[in-house]
Amino acid sequence: MKKMDVLGISLTDYTLREALKLTNEYMNNGALNTVFYISTEILVEAGESPEQKNWLESMDMVVVGETDILRASDNASRNRVHETENNDYIREFLHRLVRGQKTVFLLADNAEGVKKLQNGLLEREPDLQIIGSYSLSEVSGDLDFLINEINDAAPSTIISCLPYPLQPKLIHEQKMRMNAEIWVALLKDWNKNLKKPPFLMRISNNMYRQIFRRRMKNYQTEKAE
Repeated sequence: MKKMDVLGISLTDYTLREALKLTNEYMNNGALNTVFYISTEILVEAGESPEQKNWLESMDMVVVGETDILRASDNASRNRVHETENNDYIREFLHRLVRGQKTVFLLADNAEGVKKLQNGLLEREPDLQIIGSYSLSEVSGDLDFLINEINDAAPSTIISCLPYPLQPKLIHEQKMRMNAEIWVALLKDWNKNLKKPPFLMRISNNMYRQIFRRRMKNYQTEKAE
């Protein structure tokens, strides 16, 4: 476990072993705990918004999704880099869901996103018990219908793949109304180590990595003065 100050955002990075131990606790403590994947793009945007900063810091656990974040926070040990590059957390998490016969409810921003998320998860774990799904494009007005759908299904796990900053905003505002054990929020390219992201997404990701490195360098210089 290592505390990180990333562009003024206070976060904790966990090794895979520590993260899985915490996950086991989350699934047995009677509350809905949140696990949120972070990227350089998310940190660049949140670094400029006190509200988004608060959203990230309120998550029960963050999972580093890019090795640039580890390097910028002086946490790039060989093991952590390997765990991040191979997306070991989601792999082990899905294994545990199957072994524990846990049920899953999916959230994405549209029907295509739901299908892509479901196919990606089942590609990794064919026996995953997906008992419901919902696309936010179907929501008109308030979120009561969505909340009722999830609570009626009573899944042990919610897995979402939504655009930023919608994803942390939804979690922050609605998690107290959800009946589940754990909510895992994935990055848009969460399946990148199985399937290469589209070209435009790779361009965007590279751009944000460059911006992130530059801002972290400036931030650390100003902090040291």
